[in-house]
Amino acid sequence: MGIFLRTCFFAMISALLLFSFSCSKVQKNRNDKITAVAGLPPVANLASIIAGNKIEVLSLLPAGRTPHDFSPKPSDIKSVSKAKIFFSSGMPFEKKSAAFLQKQMPVSDISAGIKKLPLSDHTPDDQCGHQHHAHGDSYDPHIWLSPANLLIIAENICNAFEKIDPENAAYYRSNTLSLKQKISEMDKHIRKALFPHAGKTFFIYHPSLGYFAKEYALKQRAVELNGREVSAVQLADLIREAKKEKASVIFVQQEFNPNTSRAIAKQINGKVTSINPLQMDVLLFMRQITDDLVDGFTKK
Repeated sequence: MGIFLRTCFFAMISALLLFSFSCSKVQKNRNDKITAVAGLPPVANLASIIAGNKIEVLSLLPAGRTPHDFSPKPSDIKSVSKAKIFFSSGMPFEKKSAAFLQKQMPVSDISAGIKKLPLSDHTPDDQCGHQHHAHGDSYDPHIWLSPANLLIIAENICNAFEKIDPENAAYYRSNTLSLKQKISEMDKHIRKALFPHAGKTFFIYHPSLGYFAKEYALKQRAVELNGREVSAVQLADLIREAKKEKASVIFVQQEFNPNTSRAIAKQINGKVTSINPLQMDVLLFMRQITDDLVDGFTKK
């Protein structure tokens, strides 16, 4: 009887150890996801929506930083060097990062297929110098701030995921179709809200809404000139223009000095509205911008 009990005991212990090993192995596999990295937070968020629970997506640009003043350190590059793919929108810091990362992983250009706007299409000519200096290129880099562009970006991300993880291609495609539906619904909402205001001008400190303005037949007027604070004469001209356009809201990105915009807003009895074009949830951001624009355009 003693031998029988000992045999049963050891068999039970062996079974428990085998079960425990199997469970830990399954848990490890569940957590051992493919990793992808995007240069910008809004792109990382779009990629996360498409990736679902199959791929972990990181943003190279930290929260609270801007593409204008961010230069990744070797430690930043190292922290994402094990990723399977890098999504770039073409910002200068992304190009520098891609030069190192492309040795370890494919670099996907999410802007492929997007018609990039020349700066002269939506900003005064005298501002081109700043744009060239700040972004290192002659086109507006804020490609994600347009529903039409978002549809293309989503497709580019999906295609990239299908290549690096073909086994889950159907899953990524399903998530992409769902995301595109939400983008299309948002576009209809914005189009309906802004249609009565076609041709109107809105003021913004740094011209980041060029694609948005073009898509909805609006005119973007930037406050800054060549990356510098405007002079007293230029400020007076802007105030006259804002009054003529009956502007009542001026957008200022969180990282820029709001003093000039406040001076204009005070003279036109308007307000300064803080915005963050790098907000993770780009769909929510565009809805908020739409509401602010409508409020500004309809203010008596």
